[in-house]
Amino acid sequence: MDVGLIILIVTLVAFAAMITFMLATGFKNQWPAGERVESTYKGHKLTLITGPETKTDSLPWDKVASHFVRAMWATSAAFEEVKEGDPKKLAEGAVLVLSEEEYEDRAGPFLQSSVSFQVTVPRRIGHGPLLVVMRASLVEHAVKTGEPIIHEFIHGIGGDYYHKDETWWNEFTTAPDSVQARAQSLYRD
Repeated sequence: MDVGLIILIVTLVAFAAMITFMLATGFKNQWPAGERVESTYKGHKLTLITGPETKTDSLPWDKVASHFVRAMWATSAAFEEVKEGDPKKLAEGAVLVLSEEEYEDRAGPFLQSSVSFQVTVPRRIGHGPLLVVMRASLVEHAVKTGEPIIHEFIHGIGGDYYHKDETWWNEFTTAPDSVQARAQSLYRD
């Protein structure tokens, strides 16, 4: 057999194995470090992750996750009602709860004064679900009100980053029919 043909066959087999490996593992979410709890509600799935330094024994994290998935659902339903759209991005989401030190390390200098922010879960190929990163000190407030989970998921589905459009936000206006106001109402109910 010709040496060139052997090299070609070995190269094709290696390339096929690499492609198979990338397709098999490339679309899996690469979750941040920490304990994970999953919760589902009305077709929505949320993964709650507590950072490595976040105290996990002080709260029933499965119940917290069930509240947070309801906040995600409320945001999706409010968007559908107010904007008359279909927020497929919110079928799956995640919340990462970090201690103060972890949050400030992750947030960087521009977001250290914030209480939360939104990114996506990385994958080798493409982007994963929306990920809300928040301070652990806000967990009880978030369970009671749905905020800042609702706020960050609104950003994730395309909400105005400058908070000037009253159809998205109620925090700086008294607009009762904004996506945020409707989501808060759905969450409370």
